[in-house]
Amino acid sequence: MEELENSENTIFIEISNGLIASQPIIPEEMATIKETAKKLADSRVPDETDKAVLDWSVSTFFKHNYILQIDMYNNGAGNAIDVEYKMNDRPLVFSYSITTDKPKRLVFILNDDMLENNESTLSFVLEYSDVASLARYQQKETINFFRNTEGDLGISQFSADFLTKPVEINKEP
Repeated sequence: MEELENSENTIFIEISNGLIASQPIIPEEMATIKETAKKLADSRVPDETDKAVLDWSVSTFFKHNYILQIDMYNNGAGNAIDVEYKMNDRPLVFSYSITTDKPKRLVFILNDDMLENNESTLSFVLEYSDVASLARYQQKETINFFRNTEGDLGISQFSADFLTKPVEINKEP
């Protein structure tokens, strides 16, 4: 099975101020990102100022953003086609397929502006068809996002909110 880290099958999704932006990463871009990062890392040893700025940037970023990574694998006999992934009934990415040998990775960056009174519940729905389009299936998952009294971000789930088993749903006419 193809590894996700070396794949064009990673999609980045950023959600901020109620807006959704998604971007697939193609192999050339991934290679360029890795090459640039290596050049920067090899160019010089960071000094104390660089470390302080980096520490501040990272801590500030994670005080206001969630990173949620979802890896999708097709364990069926054929391909899952016309895959739709929605959050609170809003489409998050374009329709895609998942073959049995190429998983998909969705990486979400969720800004804390979605929190109301320091909490928010997001419902995720995955819908897809089998390769012959004979049936349409649905899976659901609910995740609770919150900010605790110390100001740290967190997530929680009840066992009933874990990703459900696939359920056949009516095909749209």
